[in-house]
Amino acid sequence: MLRHTHVRLARLIRDFNLSTSQFQQLVEKFSSRMKFKDNEWVVNQSCADEILHEIQKGVELEYNKVSYTLPSWLKGNDKGWPGAINSLYAEPTVCPASVSPAQGELLRSLIYNIAPKNVVEIGCFLGVSTLWMASALKDLGKDGVVHSIDIFLPKFPYLSYHSSCLVDPLTRIETAIEYAGLKNHINLIQQESKNALQEVNSALKGNGIDLLFIDGDHSVEGCVQDFMNYSPLLSSGSYIILHDIYPSVCGHEGPRYLIDTILNKHDSEFECVEIATSPSNYGMACIRKK
Repeated sequence: MLRHTHVRLARLIRDFNLSTSQFQQLVEKFSSRMKFKDNEWVVNQSCADEILHEIQKGVELEYNKVSYTLPSWLKGNDKGWPGAINSLYAEPTVCPASVSPAQGELLRSLIYNIAPKNVVEIGCFLGVSTLWMASALKDLGKDGVVHSIDIFLPKFPYLSYHSSCLVDPLTRIETAIEYAGLKNHINLIQQESKNALQEVNSALKGNGIDLLFIDGDHSVEGCVQDFMNYSPLLSSGSYIILHDIYPSVCGHEGPRYLIDTILNKHDSEFECVEIATSPSNYGMACIRKK
């Protein structure tokens, strides 16, 4: 698998809108720690952290107040899969892109009740939802697997919520999976979802998908493409979960379009229930193939 060791300096600091002179000052100060590759400066994780700290000296950034509150049973739990999930929620880049603890508990409960053998997740991000689902598969005592598809790109500052960077999310996710004891229940697939069908089919070993979690490309084109590519692999009576279904709250149009334009035209094949979510009502949908 491809692991990122460096990120482009220009991309790292893009959203801070620094002047040319401020950029040059950073280069002068940190040039001994940086590399010049393909005609631009690149930095590793430790250097990225120091640069972000330097930029923010004396600067008061205003962040969105959305944050995740851990349930009492999870807070402070540092053992096994709860400990691994706890550690991921401690990552600054996790909010708001990863599912909240309340949404994670919902996913875990669905998995525990449905008892799927093959789960396909499109969009792993930092692996929070992956671990929630895989933990239920482990507790079921069966050989169920979450096949999680992502390209695992570096996570950059998202100034409405955080000013941090994670250069190598893949290694971070693998560390969490190992700590959680869930290696036998998670299969990471490093590809774009549109290119991963062959590998997914091979992993399914002739079986269908029992639960499909579409949470990758949230554009209209991306969501529709994922549905069209992977819904033919669904078993009868299987489920699709969509995240971020209310555009006015989450800012994404794809999942809503998929429900209103595609699924409603196939209501003889699918039945859909929309679920409010906390702390922000980005919404989820649980769709059952008849």
